Amino acid sequence: GRNLRRATREQPMIPKFIKKRLLLPANSLFTVTLYGSIFVGYIMAGPMLKYFGITTSLLTIAVFFAIASLLNVLLPGRNDSVLLKKQIQALGNATYRRLIQVVFNDLGEMLFTIFRTRPILSALMYLTASQAVITIVAVLIPAYATTVLGIEVGDASLTLMAPAAIGMIVGSFAIAQLSIFIDKRKVIGPSIVLTGLMMILLSLFARLANTNMLFAVLAICFSLGFFNSMIVIPANTIIQEKSVASIRGRIYGFFNALAALASIVPIILAGYFSDIFGAGRVLSALGIAILLFGAIHFVKRSSQNSFVHFVKKL
Repeated sequence: GRNLRRATREQPMIPKFIKKRLLLPANSLFTVTLYGSIFVGYIMAGPMLKYFGITTSLLTIAVFFAIASLLNVLLPGRNDSVLLKKQIQALGNATYRRLIQVVFNDLGEMLFTIFRTRPILSALMYLTASQAVITIVAVLIPAYATTVLGIEVGDASLTLMAPAAIGMIVGSFAIAQLSIFIDKRKVIGPSIVLTGLMMILLSLFARLANTNMLFAVLAICFSLGFFNSMIVIPANTIIQEKSVASIRGRIYGFFNALAALASIVPIILAGYFSDIFGAGRVLSALGIAILLFGAIHFVKRSSQNSFVHFVKKL
């Protein structure tokens, strides 16, 4: 979660340094490093706890934070302490009424831009839904691994998250190549539908019991990571292309808040319903919801394209 919140501060900066035609490959590389680090954490969490214990695991995390802080200090750029001091002084000189006015003006401008620009609104919906699904699946994976696959909780992260991480990385490079031949917006709808199908297939394996089931589950986890990258990368690229630099950071901040709100309730409900109905059935319900969402997107986009084509013929 911390990595994803940090990404919302870094990703708006990409268009400042990258030409527009290279935005999608740049987002692909960014996604590989971001989600790669997150999945590495998920993958290593189980084995670390299993073989080294909670104390050593926490100390290892502390060391990594110290290294990250050192690398951050070594980054080139202007003096952050001076900039922070100026910002604090400006904040102290501002009146309460002026602060409220600035906040509401900025918020209103950002919301107006989002709702006026349909591609940005759609992209935010895709990113928020994708983030919520990733979080829910991460919550359900331990119960699914133990009850369905008979895998220990300590081994679940390595067994199931590793294929998803590899799929995410492969998909990130694949979308950069596919964008040469097809419109990136046309990839999102089918990827949402296929993600829903993969979730439903995962739930179906809860009803089966054969020795080849694990290999099929690994393939599905790989596919989930692959299709998720086909949603996240084009959506981020659309936001960067359609928004101006002065408001782009606020849009990503709004997404950060939206994703957090969209994840909290589903996480609570997913854990609750998983205990009552089982992880397999919860995954099935989630897959059906995603499938319907993708189908509605596909139908709406097809009808809009048909209408535009009809108008052009007239």
